Amino acid sequence: MKMKVSGSRTTLVKRLEELKKDGSAGSDKEEQQCRQLMAGLDKVTSDLDKQEKAIYARVRPPLEQTRPLQDSADRLQDVKVVHRV
Repeated sequence: MKMKVSGSRTTLVKRLEELKKDGSAGSDKEEQQCRQLMAGLDKVTSDLDKQEKAIYARVRPPLEQTRPLQDSADRLQDVKVVHRV
């Protein structure tokens, strides 16, 4: 999914550069639309990162055998950080 978002963003950036070079009268609306789409992609990327962190916070390997209390405390702190975001 992140690769698709990255590819779409690259395409939008190229299109935005083309619109800037053209400088035609109708390109203002297209440029604005391009910027809105890129902002939307940035939000999707951010949301994906948050979801990925939340998933990894829940799906974890067993506690480390050498320091289970510290590992448990670290995981609890990670979960608190994810829920604040």
